[in-house]
Amino acid sequence: MPLNPPNQSTLLPFYVSQHTIFKFAVDTDSILIGADGVTHYIVVMTSPSGSIQTQYEGIRCDSFQWRLYGTLENGAWKENPLSTWQHSK
Repeated sequence: MPLNPPNQSTLLPFYVSQHTIFKFAVDTDSILIGADGVTHYIVVMTSPSGSIQTQYEGIRCDSFQWRLYGTLENGAWKENPLSTWQHSK
């Protein structure tokens, strides 16, 4: 799990789909490629009402898989106890 919440000054917005109403950004300071080939990062999702959800995720580009490691809740990271690798759709 990350040691800190996302760095607001290094959030980079990215496009997901015309079918979503949420805005997405990745904390570029959080991107880390591990020795196992997994890319880890913090993503911030903002709803039209302004509510924010922050997640720590990983992707395996070679096998098209992703994993939710945890979420930021009340300023602290909470590990996802059901975290498993999922196939991208």
